[in-house]
Amino acid sequence: MGFHLVPKIPASPPLPSGEHPWAARLRLLRKSLSVAELALAVAITFALYNGAAEEWAISTQVRFQSPWARALAYSALLSLVYAVPSLPFSFARHVVGRKYGLSTQTLAHWALDAVKGALLGAVLGSIVVLGLTATLVYGKNGWWWMAAIGAAVFGVVLTRLAPQLIIPVFFKMKPLENAELVERFTSLARKTGTPVLGI
Repeated sequence: MGFHLVPKIPASPPLPSGEHPWAARLRLLRKSLSVAELALAVAITFALYNGAAEEWAISTQVRFQSPWARALAYSALLSLVYAVPSLPFSFARHVVGRKYGLSTQTLAHWALDAVKGALLGAVLGSIVVLGLTATLVYGKNGWWWMAAIGAAVFGVVLTRLAPQLIIPVFFKMKPLENAELVERFTSLARKTGTPVLGI
């Protein structure tokens, strides 16, 4: 995967605000995509609230006897309903990044990252769903505090493992070659008491 922050800034005077026209157009495009995607998510949520979500819940109740299978089936269906319509927005961000020189990632690499992200999301999402189901099945009235503790522990573990297991899935990482910069980062980490495995 290639990704470089080397924007191709055209030669044009800045706006009265000091912002470059190139940056203003990019900001407008990104904001428009975010607003449109949010509006779509809200529309889907309202559509589900008007009956679809309840019908799916009844369908999974009928099809599966196991509460674990019901929870996984329902959450998978719900994820697809939100993820599939948002895919064009992700592609649009890829196109914008390429157009404005913020990315050299090819379409094939973007598609591969999208597949890897979906698989990773499915694995992590399944862990969350099964964990929440376990608190509901075994926690009874105390399910909420068990879920809170589980979420906190899961978040801490994920934060610790992400740099070693998750980030390398999407980015090729190699040691920083600038010895002076490495020493500056190491010194800063030492002052803050942050353990560093590599820079």
